[in-house]
Amino acid sequence: MRTKQRGRFYIKLLVFCFILASLPVLLLGIISYGKSAQVVRMKVSEQKALSLRQTQLGVEETLKVADQAMSHFFSSRLMVSVLSEPLRPDQFQLYNQVRTELTNMQRLDTGIEEVRVWSVAGNWMITNEGLSRLDAWTQGHPEVRIPELAEVTVHRSSGSTADDGEAGCGSYLLLQKGLPLTAYSSLGMATVKIPACRLNEVFMAEEQKEPLYLFDDRGELILQSGNTNAQLNAAVGQTAGELAVADGKPFVLKAGNERYAVNYLVSEYNGWTYVSAVSLNELNRNSREIGWFTFYICLGLLMLFILLAYLGSKKLYRPIGNIVKQVMAGQPPSGSGASGDELAFIGEQVHVLFDAKKSLEERLSGQGELLRSFFMIRLFLGGLKEEEVTERLLEYGLNADLRSFCVVAVQTGNLQETRFTEKDRDLLLFAVNNIIGELIPAGRRLEPTVLGKTQLTVITSSGGENLEEEAYRIAKRIVDTHTELLELPVAIGISLVHSGAFFIPQAHDEAVEALQRRAAFGNQPVVRFADLGESHALHDRYPRKLQEELFQSIKLLEREQSEALALTLLGQIREAYPVLYDRQFQYVRLLVNLLALANSIARQAVPPEQQQVLIDQLFALDKEDAAARWFMEKMIGPLLDNMEEQSEVRHMAIAKEMVRMVQEEYDSDLTLDTCADRLHYQSGYAGTIFRNCMGMTFAAYLARYRHQIALQWLKETDMPVKDIAARLQYNNPQNFIRSFRKLEGVSPGKYRDNQADGLKPESGDGEEAE
Repeated sequence: MRTKQRGRFYIKLLVFCFILASLPVLLLGIISYGKSAQVVRMKVSEQKALSLRQTQLGVEETLKVADQAMSHFFSSRLMVSVLSEPLRPDQFQLYNQVRTELTNMQRLDTGIEEVRVWSVAGNWMITNEGLSRLDAWTQGHPEVRIPELAEVTVHRSSGSTADDGEAGCGSYLLLQKGLPLTAYSSLGMATVKIPACRLNEVFMAEEQKEPLYLFDDRGELILQSGNTNAQLNAAVGQTAGELAVADGKPFVLKAGNERYAVNYLVSEYNGWTYVSAVSLNELNRNSREIGWFTFYICLGLLMLFILLAYLGSKKLYRPIGNIVKQVMAGQPPSGSGASGDELAFIGEQVHVLFDAKKSLEERLSGQGELLRSFFMIRLFLGGLKEEEVTERLLEYGLNADLRSFCVVAVQTGNLQETRFTEKDRDLLLFAVNNIIGELIPAGRRLEPTVLGKTQLTVITSSGGENLEEEAYRIAKRIVDTHTELLELPVAIGISLVHSGAFFIPQAHDEAVEALQRRAAFGNQPVVRFADLGESHALHDRYPRKLQEELFQSIKLLEREQSEALALTLLGQIREAYPVLYDRQFQYVRLLVNLLALANSIARQAVPPEQQQVLIDQLFALDKEDAAARWFMEKMIGPLLDNMEEQSEVRHMAIAKEMVRMVQEEYDSDLTLDTCADRLHYQSGYAGTIFRNCMGMTFAAYLARYRHQIALQWLKETDMPVKDIAARLQYNNPQNFIRSFRKLEGVSPGKYRDNQADGLKPESGDGEEAE
């Protein structure tokens, strides 16, 4: 179940990368399609507006041509003079001239179908039918209204069905002008009739299929063309009256279930409105093509980005997956998987790691006092470099200023007259240690330490008064405090003032020596080493030279010699220190030095708590011969065993490296000295190691390996014997032949022939001239 759940974060990452890669593509596609569709609609709208404008110009051009023809004819001298004439029969020639001009006006390019001219002053009317008296014609056509002479020139539509059959159009345009054109008051009127069909030809000039409408200034439909329908006609007709005052922008009109894009123009010439309507479905047809193209492009980009997202998420997930695998590899199989994804799992393991770290820190903090105590023991016994002392002091948070210090040694007195017994002495020493730690500020001392039956404290100078006087005053306060709190007599020895960590062991010896000489001062509770006199000097009876010989023997792995030297060293300690406590203290010194040797030479570090146990065991020894047996069983024997094991591993590594050199450089002038120099060893030492590990000397192994190479070349190649001898570093071929015959019983040439014939080597052949 855990394996299934470990892919949740990968799936989330993959989905997120897919979404992250897909969103820009989708947005780009949508925006591109929307923008392109908008541009297409705008371009089509502009095209329709341009077409509508051309239609307007064509219509107005027709009207203007007719208007100009009327203006030109009716402003002529002939027309001005004939208005006041009665046109009697004797004036037929005049009438015939007018009729000819009117006929010329009705030619094809003007679009004029009929011209009517009547004169109020002359009481006559001229039409296509001929000359009539105005009053008689009016009575015969009561349905036709004669315009008032005061009416201005207008353009009108006419739906007179009386004339439908005449011209084949359902509506006409009438152009009216008062005559004469330049007079203040009109004497007559001229009307020009233009059939709407003539304008429809302009509408259909480009064979447009889109609906096209023309409305006059009153919003009445003049004509229409294209694919219209009743719903669209009704919708456009309802909006026609409002277009004259609109802003001229295209708009969308709904007609039934379909929507149309409407463009319109209002003519400044006559106030007519030109309207075109295009179905949005038609407009979107081009947009759909662009949309499909955009879709395919975006689909390709989407597939590419999804592939990149897959590869990228896989690469991003690889470190997390490796962490999960490594963490899971170090865990036992579990039937219940976590409910989260990989990050949750890693988070859980990090919490476990932090909990373990916290637990370890708590354990280490509990061992901090042991580490500091053991460091102080080593510091009192000596053997540490001053740089190491400074480093450790800073590491343990102790006062590293040892420019001026002294050592105070405290021992409990006689317990016979107190409420305590000898069994309580160790416990009392730890109580003394705690009390001194509280009496002396942390900045004025190092870590208080109990060593055997003595409590030791290093007191540093405050930089003010004399340290000797200050240490004496502190010692008196320690005595008074123990007397008051525990009713316990204590004895205190104070060393001389020293400077530098190197002198701490000497200061320790001085403080202990002052304690041992207390009887000479009447068993006073506080004795200073300075009170012993200038002639009193410390005599270090510890056999340091013999200890160095023991350590050198251990380094050389000489077990018997090491055991003998250890017994001798312990015997000299017994002779030099007859007092049991002093002897135990020297045993601890030897133990600490052995622990330092094990850590530096054999890399066999002993935990602090185990070191404290060893020290306690030493102080518990009460027999003379127990110390020798204890040191051999607990320290020297295990140390030699560990060093021998490490030595075997190291020797085998050296031998393997020499074998590698032989196998790679057998055809060079390789010697034992060459290998030893490369490995930074003496040739004798390297040769001994090789012989012990390989069971033969280096020269023998080199010769045997070269012989194996010679056998291989004789079997697999046609290389001449002299060339083989030269490559294998023989001085001449004869030496190689003799060596080969000695090992194989035949010469190299014979051996090659036998191998070619599939025969075993034979002995007793004659000399071979190679």
